[in-house]
Amino acid sequence: MLHRNNLCWLLASFVVFELSFSLPSKAQFSLDQSFTPPFNLSVGIDECCAFVAQTYTAGKTGTLAGVSVDVISTSAFRLHVAIRTVAGGLPTTTVLGDVTLSSNASGLSQIIVFPQSIPQVTGVQYAIVVNYAGTPPEGPGQDQGSWLGNTGNGYAGGGLFFSSHGGSSFFSISHDSDLHFRTFVSSTITVQITIKPPAVQPVPINPTARGTIPVGILSTSTFDATTQVDRTSLTFGHTGNEASLAFCNVEDLDGDGRLDLVRHFNGQETGILVGDTVAFLKGKTVSGSQIEGSEEIKTVSH
Repeated sequence: MLHRNNLCWLLASFVVFELSFSLPSKAQFSLDQSFTPPFNLSVGIDECCAFVAQTYTAGKTGTLAGVSVDVISTSAFRLHVAIRTVAGGLPTTTVLGDVTLSSNASGLSQIIVFPQSIPQVTGVQYAIVVNYAGTPPEGPGQDQGSWLGNTGNGYAGGGLFFSSHGGSSFFSISHDSDLHFRTFVSSTITVQITIKPPAVQPVPINPTARGTIPVGILSTSTFDATTQVDRTSLTFGHTGNEASLAFCNVEDLDGDGRLDLVRHFNGQETGILVGDTVAFLKGKTVSGSQIEGSEEIKTVSH
């Protein structure tokens, strides 16, 4: 069990050791955040501190390809890992993506991937938040298990935090120690697109019809499609390389209060074939990163 009055003792209990790490040969992404070999620090996740969070500043713009955190555990509960936004240097309750692992441990050789597409923007802070899945409510005597993490030297891009309030509020353990982790990004940003009207799924498309096809790129809390997308670079169609842009407008397509970029493509230039079930969009951001998105379709002849 970890209490605030023994944090100093824990931070003083450092033992240096070496770690090895190798990427799968088929991985098509690059290392963004890494640290020198860490110091060993035992961190107890129980009724005191159910969540551990590490904030970091993205060094590359792209899509988060995965993270790795060094965690060994004595608990029977599986680890849950989430990526959250950061406000004022603290993790928020906004979850950009999360996944529950099949085990209660995770090594730096294990790449943790998320089912959601999580954009990363250079210079923006994010948080890796780790807790146990399916644990009993917090309270005296309701121990969830021991979570043994590793910390390295502090850096200016983030810090290590604990939470004793269900992950809704955090306090800093130290300004000169960090949870040892790595993050990886893909140079291609996966964006969410929607072909109007979005209420119909899959979207019916007549490949031979005249006129334009309106395709929306949705903005998120970390990606503003109206300002970050190079509108002149956009193409859409059977492979994503066919139809060039006709014209653009902005509107809130999904009702989340954020303006989305809607671009119209000449329907007969898309190269979409009868029987196609997916249409693709490709392009670039104004900073030069590749973007891509896809939407399920159903071809019709009327």
